[in-house]
Amino acid sequence: MRLPLLLAFRFLKSSSQEHAISTMLSICFISIVLGTGSLTLVAAIMKGFEAATHKKLKGVHSDLIIDASGKPLMYAKLREVLTTEYNDTIAASSPTSLHHVMIQASSTKGQESNSLESSICLLKAIDPTSEAQVSTLHDMITENLSSSWGSLTDSSIAIGESLAQRLGVKLGSQVALVFQADTDQSSDTFTLERKQVTIGALFKTGIHDFDEQVIVASFALVNQLYPEQITQVALALKDESRLLEIQQSLQKRLSLEVMSWKDLYPPLISALILERYAMWIILMLVTLVASLTIIALLYMYTKHKIVDIALLKAMGMADRAIREVFLWIATLITCSATFCGILLAAFCTWLLNTYPLIKLPDVYYVSHVPATLDMTIVAAVALFALFVSLCAGLFPNSSLQTMRISRILKGLGV
Repeated sequence: MRLPLLLAFRFLKSSSQEHAISTMLSICFISIVLGTGSLTLVAAIMKGFEAATHKKLKGVHSDLIIDASGKPLMYAKLREVLTTEYNDTIAASSPTSLHHVMIQASSTKGQESNSLESSICLLKAIDPTSEAQVSTLHDMITENLSSSWGSLTDSSIAIGESLAQRLGVKLGSQVALVFQADTDQSSDTFTLERKQVTIGALFKTGIHDFDEQVIVASFALVNQLYPEQITQVALALKDESRLLEIQQSLQKRLSLEVMSWKDLYPPLISALILERYAMWIILMLVTLVASLTIIALLYMYTKHKIVDIALLKAMGMADRAIREVFLWIATLITCSATFCGILLAAFCTWLLNTYPLIKLPDVYYVSHVPATLDMTIVAAVALFALFVSLCAGLFPNSSLQTMRISRILKGLGV
């Protein structure tokens, strides 16, 4: 063991015999534990919120969406391009068509026994087989007449539980889809037609707008209402880390708009990133203030050990080695306190995930406070704490250069 590290251990061990040093050491240790623990825990909670939100949004939508801005796509040729040129990056594709309809239902809620409830919604046509390969919307079905998307036939639809509650309907209820008939485009008039359908499935995504404004149906049904066409193609990637690269490549190759699921919610994604950075900055400042107690502790060590330091210098120990002693003291205190703080945060993270005691309102995409502690957060907190301790350990060393050995030893009668 090197001499500076050995002396650092001896100084820390002897501090228990000095009340002032021992008290200051305890305060310093506890403050760093709380500072680093809070930083790690909040970072884990922010990571958990971000991961849970991304998982929910990405589950409803696919990794990438090829959009033709309402114009029809030639899906057969597009699928051939995706299969031959992007076979190593794209796992699956699924066609989609979007239209606007009005849904009407006879409701028995309220005082009126036969009130007519209606709502303007987005009708999304899907292929039940391929849709399950690009999104997890089928896992969010809470009630259905048959397995998964098998309940979607040429006369049935799936709606969100929020929309069903607002319309006052339930699984198996009959509703009407009011849509604009395909009439002469040169005419100033248009005709509305009705199609009677059955609610074959109910889903709950946790996204308010989706649960209240989206109707999912099969192409077999939608092609009865509107001309047969495909306006979007949803894609699932084999490697999500290459999302931006593949998105740019597809835009250049197809000359079409290619959106990621993040592009559908830009304010939310930006808010999550900004909130994460803001919390990191605030808690890093808190940790910095807590770590500044190391400076006070080292100054006290310098004053209490001034005779020992003078003797070491008189015996020929270099100033650099003495400075290294105090750097080791700061590092040992910070590392041990940071380790305890991270353990405390890990325990709180396990507690939040195992016993979800803190329930969140419906405005969030999760029901309880999530927390995800990974090695990136642990490494970032540990490196930051170590950097602060090293910086703090340099301040008291400036007084060692102006120390007059002869005057100190003369006062002792040496």
